[in-house]
Amino acid sequence: MKIVNHRQWIDTHIFIKINYPASSKTIVAKKKILPSLFKEFLDIYCKVIKKKIRRFPTLKLDSYKFETMTKQPNNFFSFMYTQPYNNHPFVMFGDITKNYLYVLVPLGGDKIGQISSEEIIPLIKYFTKIEKLATSVLINRTIEVRRKNIIINPQFSLLKCENIRQCRIKLREINKNRNMSLQQKKYARLELEKIYLPKASQMLLKYFDLLTKKKYDEAFQFLKGGKNKRDEYYGKQRLDTFFMSSRKIIGHLQVFINLYKLYEELGN
Repeated sequence: MKIVNHRQWIDTHIFIKINYPASSKTIVAKKKILPSLFKEFLDIYCKVIKKKIRRFPTLKLDSYKFETMTKQPNNFFSFMYTQPYNNHPFVMFGDITKNYLYVLVPLGGDKIGQISSEEIIPLIKYFTKIEKLATSVLINRTIEVRRKNIIINPQFSLLKCENIRQCRIKLREINKNRNMSLQQKKYARLELEKIYLPKASQMLLKYFDLLTKKKYDEAFQFLKGGKNKRDEYYGKQRLDTFFMSSRKIIGHLQVFINLYKLYEELGN
């Protein structure tokens, strides 16, 4: 990605400036109007993407959380969660005493509408102090939301027999067994889950432990490395051999590596 005017690109692709309406002069009024301003932004955001991807859903504001800083109470961060794509939060931020604020779009992979680590890292040196802080807090919140979703959210959780390679194979064998009653099959499934779900949880905990310790190369090896004998996880159980090796599952896990790396690059 070659950028001629770095600041202009940042202002049009990463931190989108929005002016408060003239009627919102007080801090109370500004806080109150944030959801409406975000909905207006979201409408434009979706329309722009739909011109390129017709199937892109119309996102709706689901919930938001307003936070201020103890040391700098004028600086605020409002995390905006949408449906669908709840694990791709936006953040509105700025100095509440000013007549404008900014929106930072979701951070993640290379999907349209998201900003990838590869795009952001070369530009960090051009960020202002509050832009770096906003990016850091959004990364932190994005990691938190994504981790929670892949563990407990029924829509995204990896802790399901269908997502675990060996559990899925054995579950199919059970379902095809005509000599078992529905009650027996239900019990057999529960027994499978008792075996494989704790293993899945431990695999994910190990992955995030490696990321927390900034062992990114090893985390990648544990995710889908081990292609030759020199690799640490060659011939060993990895995430892509334990879970179903689908682009959706492994791709969602790989995004965490980029997020942790970006968080470190921002000086955290």
